[in-house]
Amino acid sequence: IKKILMKKMMKILRSSLPCQFLNVFTVEKKKKVGSTRSNRLNMKFSDFNLNENFQKAISDLGFIDATDIQSIAIPKLLETNNDFVGQAQTGTGKTIAFVLPLLEKLNAKSFDIQALILTPTRELANQVEKEIVKLGKYSDIRSQCVYGGTEYEPQIESIRKDNPHIIVGTP
Repeated sequence: IKKILMKKMMKILRSSLPCQFLNVFTVEKKKKVGSTRSNRLNMKFSDFNLNENFQKAISDLGFIDATDIQSIAIPKLLETNNDFVGQAQTGTGKTIAFVLPLLEKLNAKSFDIQALILTPTRELANQVEKEIVKLGKYSDIRSQCVYGGTEYEPQIESIRKDNPHIIVGTP
């Protein structure tokens, strides 16, 4: 699986635009007790001009207001292909902040892997992949979680058979 992933990753890297700059944003948790999903920027998901399939998925999940990290990250990531580092407290919606713009940029008609998301743990990889499935449920975007500790052959076969657009895994 490492050889297949390395080949796919190299293909993605070769076709990507070179990094021009790195944006780093830190969003502090709002001091209000009981609230980790602050919305001091007062943005709504409808403000982001997302594809109707992703808007419908967001609506199904019950989200209307974007958190601060989402309000900063989503517009930036939609308008550029440059790297972005966003830092925010646990539970503030960082996964949605980077997954929504990624989904918007993928070509669902392609049979190539177009994105590789690396996480430090298997649990986080599974969590991110589940969010991708929820947000992409009305699209033809496919994703797959890949990690060690289980048989590699079924994972490799699944990649070959399902042609995922996104691979989420651990190094």
